[in-house]
Amino acid sequence: IPAVVAYNRLSRDIDRIERFYRARGYYAARVAGVKREKNEADREIELEVQIEENEPVVVKKLDIQGIDSLDVRTRRRLDRAQHLEIGQPFDEAIYDASKQALLTALREESYARAQVDGTVTIDPKARAVTVAYRIKLGPKCRFGRLQISGQEDLSASPIWGAAAIEQNAPFRPSVLDDANPHLVVLSPGPGRPRYFDVSATLAAAFLVFSAGSADM
Repeated sequence: IPAVVAYNRLSRDIDRIERFYRARGYYAARVAGVKREKNEADREIELEVQIEENEPVVVKKLDIQGIDSLDVRTRRRLDRAQHLEIGQPFDEAIYDASKQALLTALREESYARAQVDGTVTIDPKARAVTVAYRIKLGPKCRFGRLQISGQEDLSASPIWGAAAIEQNAPFRPSVLDDANPHLVVLSPGPGRPRYFDVSATLAAAFLVFSAGSADM
């Protein structure tokens, strides 16, 4: 490998190493040096990368905005859903996972059209991070019309009863998951946003569910 190509690759690797540490809160981490040891017999060069981690930035403040209208139980559930901790290093992966966990918790509380965003403010000198999750709740949603096909002479009522899905009941993804964990497809479409129609096809001894928002 030409020397200039090898140097460029090493430079990119150093950037990736430092980026890895920054993503985990070590914004002052740097590659302090690289030791090279040439193995003439194997025609290889072994590299030993020396890293100075320095002190990480830590979470000083957490705030979940847009949930004042929720009851205490739901707010506590959202508090438990996010996993960043005050006084601990800020981790981008945990932050992203927490946003998804907040969204999952909101949908399970029937806020099927909720949105979760956030901002992260980092003060490298103070080694402090402020995290604000911003939530748009949207309307509480319910199951709309229940439609089934492929059941031939079977009545639809006991099938819906077995699936534990009721028209006008609060919308919860876990209800669809429990009804058929492998074959559920959610496809919200245009229409009045508070209701999700549910359709099921009885085929090969399985119920295939799909749900989409619709007017009622």
